[in-house]
Amino acid sequence: MPDAARDETSNIWRAVAEAAPYLLQNDLGQPSIAQFEHEAGWDLIVLNLAIAINQHVRNRLQNDPDAFDLEELYFTQVKEKYGKLQVYLSVYDPVLNALVDFAGLMSSTTCEVSGRAGKLHSKNGFLKTLHPKVAADQGFLAVT
Repeated sequence: MPDAARDETSNIWRAVAEAAPYLLQNDLGQPSIAQFEHEAGWDLIVLNLAIAINQHVRNRLQNDPDAFDLEELYFTQVKEKYGKLQVYLSVYDPVLNALVDFAGLMSSTTCEVSGRAGKLHSKNGFLKTLHPKVAADQGFLAVT
């Protein structure tokens, strides 16, 4: 399997840092995640998730300045697992959890490599959501 992890030098890291920098910095002022552990096809999903999180947080803070502590709200993991995007946040909020769930749902129909329409494929026990051409090129078979 190719190494899909991208760190602070990657485009997705820079895009999320611009959209919602607090999502990448833990309460100690250190990076909250070491890497984005997915391939570039899901970058737009992750970026849109960060934008949606930021909109929700900013709206809540306008109405209730104590609704969120931005030093306590950050990504703890952003990765692929069982062919879907898995995102974990440091705080619980029902709206944030719904946004994360929706991002996971979007990833289940989006090729992790190309960003095109995709479906679940398997190879040697590994699951990935891939476009049929990408799957064929990489030797993956569709999961029925």
